[in-house]
Amino acid sequence: MYNQPPYGQQPQQPQPQYNQQFQNQQPMDPFAQLANEMSVTKGWIKFIGLFMIITGGLYALTIIGIVVAWLPIWMGVILLNASKHIDAYIQSRAFNELIEYSRKIKSYFTIMGVMCIIGMAGMVIFIIVMLITISTVGFQGFQYYRY
Repeated sequence: MYNQPPYGQQPQQPQPQYNQQFQNQQPMDPFAQLANEMSVTKGWIKFIGLFMIITGGLYALTIIGIVVAWLPIWMGVILLNASKHIDAYIQSRAFNELIEYSRKIKSYFTIMGVMCIIGMAGMVIFIIVMLITISTVGFQGFQYYRY
């Protein structure tokens, strides 16, 4: 009881040292942090870009797919160009490379968003047509098909 600190004062406890490696480092430049993050994502952007180009090439092998094969190829080229702007930013730290990278990514997501809207609209139209077909013909039209 006599060894307790006065009311309202807490005894000093040592602060825990969570990660010594990061506590001794100087704060990084935000542009250096951005370059680090962009260099990590650059590999994934290249991978997705190449994957989309290959997918577009495979679509082009079919008769129906040749109509839409240009779209994934175009999107893949946009992503590969974005990764080139990442490389240029890491090398030069030029702000205009960040702007071009942002424009390429904006184009990619704009195209992807339009494709999602078109896909959802197509799905809704397909469901409506199927519901109308089933409600008018019923399952009688399917009686000749054996599963």
